[in-house]
Amino acid sequence: MDTEGSYAYLTVQGASGAVIVLNAATNTPVVLTTFALPCSAPNGILAAGNYLYVTCYDTSTLYVLSIDNTVPSAPVLAIAGGVSGLQGPYPGISLAGTHMYVPAHDGAAIYRVDVSHPAAPVIDGSVATEAGTSPNGVYVYEGNVYCACSSEPTQSYFQIFTATGTMKALGELPVAHSPQRLVVRGNYAYMTNFDAQHLDIIDVTRPDAPTLAATLPLGCQALPIILTGSYAYVGCFASTGVAMIDVSSPTSPVIVTDAATTASPVQALGLSGQHLLAAAGIAGGQFQTLTVTGAALSIWTANGTAVAALNPDGTVYKSAMHNGGQGIAVDSTGNVWSASASGSSVSEWNSAGSLLSAGFSIGAGNLPVAIAVDGAGAVWTANSNGSVSALSNSGSLLSPATGYTGGGLNSPAGISIDVSGNVWVTNAGNDSVTEIIGGAEPVPPLVTGAANKTLGVRP
Repeated sequence: MDTEGSYAYLTVQGASGAVIVLNAATNTPVVLTTFALPCSAPNGILAAGNYLYVTCYDTSTLYVLSIDNTVPSAPVLAIAGGVSGLQGPYPGISLAGTHMYVPAHDGAAIYRVDVSHPAAPVIDGSVATEAGTSPNGVYVYEGNVYCACSSEPTQSYFQIFTATGTMKALGELPVAHSPQRLVVRGNYAYMTNFDAQHLDIIDVTRPDAPTLAATLPLGCQALPIILTGSYAYVGCFASTGVAMIDVSSPTSPVIVTDAATTASPVQALGLSGQHLLAAAGIAGGQFQTLTVTGAALSIWTANGTAVAALNPDGTVYKSAMHNGGQGIAVDSTGNVWSASASGSSVSEWNSAGSLLSAGFSIGAGNLPVAIAVDGAGAVWTANSNGSVSALSNSGSLLSPATGYTGGGLNSPAGISIDVSGNVWVTNAGNDSVTEIIGGAEPVPPLVTGAANKTLGVRP
């Protein structure tokens, strides 16, 4: 996850990978759009200006996406360019100027990609990590690349390389297995460790000879980290979700508070104003509602991934569960609809996070992957079996039990409804877009076409 201005950007893995864009300007983030990617395992993501940089592990590719925020409530993403050959990139990517630095976990190397021309990014440098290690995350700071480099099964390293010209090794420090993400400020690097379950603080005053300044036990599998002011926030892949750490004295860090997130594995953190955003990859698609002092905050789910807004102190008071979140939409009354990845149904929640219905059927065998709500409150789902289903706002099935089919529908990945009432579906299976002409409100159905939900394919 990354944040830029009032927006939060989140990668989602699944049969069709995607980027979710949220308005994170308030205590209750709102999903604005979902953009399908040509890969199934997007992981690293960074936002900078009018561009979004996303790495995909399964295709070993870095994609550059353009961001059009002309209509703030409806940002538009598009792929501007991409470069492959990155040998299994990991999420811990870093941007410095016009260059992106990508940890190639499978290739045991760090790649430097020139992104000055977004339509044609190019690899213009690389350096191998210590023999037997693979980079999990990198961070560029004041001309150097800092790496959390792990090995199997025991010895790992914190390594430092030059960032410009011919990339070369400067120094390294043996650390416990397995370091994950890192941030560098001033003379110190702050690095999480998953297996050792602690935070390492490393003195980098001499890049050729880094030394360990402090190790803070966390009692959880530490993963993402954010540093702001005199505090570090660490997400944990365990019952303790977020730890707030006072690092005003780097040699003597102190845990201020832990925030439990109901065993939700926190995989990414973002900062928006005075609120922390936590992205949690949850087995089975957990749906939570969190409340913090003075405000009720919710988690939105998609493809088994959740997004939460927390205060920086991480205080959490309650949670709720929902199995199999696959897509999400909000109707005109503020109720939240979630498509269930574990069955042929959709669930409905009110804006306070209370479950209204645990499963309206959309027809046996129709497995929803995306969801939208039209002007009349009807709920539309794009289904992985090549169909589209529709429900009334009260949960009655409007479409045939088999869903609407034909019209080039092939492994749908996304669905949206335009101002004319046309339903648009992206097809991952054949790289096309299908339109159900006038099928949704607010526009009355066309006499010859939409009355029978006639499908048409646009080139």
